[in-house]
Amino acid sequence: MREPAGPTAELRDFEEQLDRLIDEASTYPARRRAPDINIEDELADPPADDPSDAPGHATPPEPYASLERLHDFDPAYDQSVRATLEFLYTRYLRVDTRGVEHVPARGPCLLVANASATAPLDALMLKTAVKLEHSAARDLRWLTDDSMVETAFLGTRIKRLGAVRASGDAMARLLAHAELCGLFQDGPLDRALIDACRQTQTPIVPVAVTGAKVPFRIEALVKTLGRLAFLPAPTKWRIEFGEPIDVRDGGHDAADRVRVAIESMQARARRARKGIFFG
Repeated sequence: MREPAGPTAELRDFEEQLDRLIDEASTYPARRRAPDINIEDELADPPADDPSDAPGHATPPEPYASLERLHDFDPAYDQSVRATLEFLYTRYLRVDTRGVEHVPARGPCLLVANASATAPLDALMLKTAVKLEHSAARDLRWLTDDSMVETAFLGTRIKRLGAVRASGDAMARLLAHAELCGLFQDGPLDRALIDACRQTQTPIVPVAVTGAKVPFRIEALVKTLGRLAFLPAPTKWRIEFGEPIDVRDGGHDAADRVRVAIESMQARARRARKGIFFG
């Protein structure tokens, strides 16, 4: 007899998708690591005596280094897992997204969000929020640390979805290419990062992610749910985008303004919550 549609059937379908992703991992070739390049190199004009300027040279120099040297985003793979991410976003975590209109439709933009205990799921849900809720459906690139990128199976997959290994100038290079970028941290913004935003005329949009700091493993249900047993608890999430912060005047107080904006949105969300599972 065909099993009736419902939460159990949806969970099983989702688990089958995870199984297929894991089966693919052993066949996907290793991707190359991005080299380090300074923001000054990204924005500078080619040297006058560059041999590529010689008459008859077939390939003129590009104004910026190719993004292929920086990240491993794979549009085809991103499309293939979109249904899974949308299931997590709309049905499992039931994300309530607000203020997404503050994200510009084009040009460089830096989203700065509070870190949580559910990385990289917080980044994937932020990415999905912009893709689903924003009129321009922009793709997000976000910085992640070495430990996450080098994790077996997971590191390769999140790089193909937009994660970039954090380095001293990785964000500056992305902003130089007018990308929508994400950063998750609890401490103050680095001065060099604010300077990179100023040089590339990049607005900073503070983002508060609420409801994601409840890591949970259903140990007793491992045999029944398989890999789903290691998902976070199905708490109701809220993602709120604040008003853009302009740093073109130097951004001397930008770090404080971002921190205050995130804390204010988090406090507002907590006051409105009736419970961790039903918001």
